[in-house]
Amino acid sequence: MAWRSWTGWAGVGWGGGMPSDPSYGSQWHHQKIDSEGAWEHTEGSTGITVAVLDTGLNTTLTEFQGRLVSGYDFVNADADPTDDHGHGTAVAGVVAANANNGLLVAGVDWKCRIMPIKVLDATNIGLYSNWALGVNFARMNGARVINLSAGGWTADTALTNAINAAIAAGVIFVTITHNHSSGTITYPGTLPQAITVGATERNDTRSDFSNWGSAIDLVAPGREIYTVSKTGGLTNLFGTSFAAPQVAGAAALLLSINPDLKQAEVSALLTVGAEDGVGDGEDTAGWDQYFGWGRLNVLNSILLAETKPGIEVLVDGRMRLSWQASANAVAKEPFTIEWREEGTGWTSIASPAISYGATTEWIDDGTETGEHPVLAAGRIYRVGIGN
Repeated sequence: MAWRSWTGWAGVGWGGGMPSDPSYGSQWHHQKIDSEGAWEHTEGSTGITVAVLDTGLNTTLTEFQGRLVSGYDFVNADADPTDDHGHGTAVAGVVAANANNGLLVAGVDWKCRIMPIKVLDATNIGLYSNWALGVNFARMNGARVINLSAGGWTADTALTNAINAAIAAGVIFVTITHNHSSGTITYPGTLPQAITVGATERNDTRSDFSNWGSAIDLVAPGREIYTVSKTGGLTNLFGTSFAAPQVAGAAALLLSINPDLKQAEVSALLTVGAEDGVGDGEDTAGWDQYFGWGRLNVLNSILLAETKPGIEVLVDGRMRLSWQASANAVAKEPFTIEWREEGTGWTSIASPAISYGATTEWIDDGTETGEHPVLAAGRIYRVGIGN
């Protein structure tokens, strides 16, 4: 649980805004997911590593210069994860291409480290056994985010165990619904513990190729995504493969603000921050099987991560906690509240009567804590997110 006392957290890495990369203007997805607003709060952190499990990476490209950590090639069983297809380089570009370097495009996270792990071959196909090895390698070598833009039709125990071990170790795992125009999401996107991402168009409708179903968490732009080609040029591609790395990049930005965040907390921040009801009739209020909780909005999620609840004493002695929350919080209701008095442990409110609106608030009148706060000296509160 990511807790926010009334003193809150501060943001890091202010700056951001619109980068100067020559093809940035073609990257419409950044405007759609409000990357620019997020970059005003954080551009990322060199202390966060994102593992891209894919076809590898062209590690010689300037767009990744100064950002790489050692990876591995599980397809050919060597330490050279060179990309012989192009998919992995393009995915990594969406996550983390260098910004403001006078070249090509900008990634979602400008400072994170990139760990290229080759688990897909020259035909963009791979074995679950190698995917599991790749997940384990990422976990054991310090990755905090894993992006796996791949999936299959059956489940696999070894891969599930590897993903569970990574999540338990504090790694954020992001994957795809896949691209079959199907109501069946592929594995491991079917895992409830995964953050599973579908794709949308410029007008926020669901991309016709994007799979849907009960396991979807949110969506992100997935067509005409301008990124880096294997040879170092500019390419534009489509697919959930290029929606998921926007979410992985957003996860890395969230970790740059609070590195203690875990999978459930990052999932809550992303889904509560997502914009709901912006698509067509399929995009119904709250969660739905086509859009999940909505379309990624990185700024909303960053603002939630920086939540600073205020506290005030009302005239009758009741305590009022108030904080800002995105509109989607009304449907998701992700917040939890704990309180304690001097010398005691934290007590959770099982179902706090939180009022959602322009300002989200909770008032302690003694009903839920068992004692009117005016009679309780030194009561301390904290607000958490992650359900």
